[in-house]
Amino acid sequence: MIIRFADLTDLDAVMMIIEQARQTMRDLGTDQWQFGYPDQAVLSADISAGECLVAEDNQTIAGLAVLKMAPEPAYAQIIGPGWLTGTDGDIKASY
Repeated sequence: MIIRFADLTDLDAVMMIIEQARQTMRDLGTDQWQFGYPDQAVLSADISAGECLVAEDNQTIAGLAVLKMAPEPAYAQIIGPGWLTGTDGDIKASY
């Protein structure tokens, strides 16, 4: 198995893994990722920005990680009690 930066030719495989994760979360009763995020445009931008890595086993994409070093706009406003640790709004994300 190798870990490498994803390129846009990996996008279909990346989206298939995201959809499998989305279904697993749905089956577990969580609403995380159930409303379209992350979508193909987000993952395409992550790949283009060099923030998406894939785990490749026998030339098959087996997993992925996105490591965002810039603040994530999706987390700028949290509904509910907010972040337990407090924040200055400079939230990074990985998924």
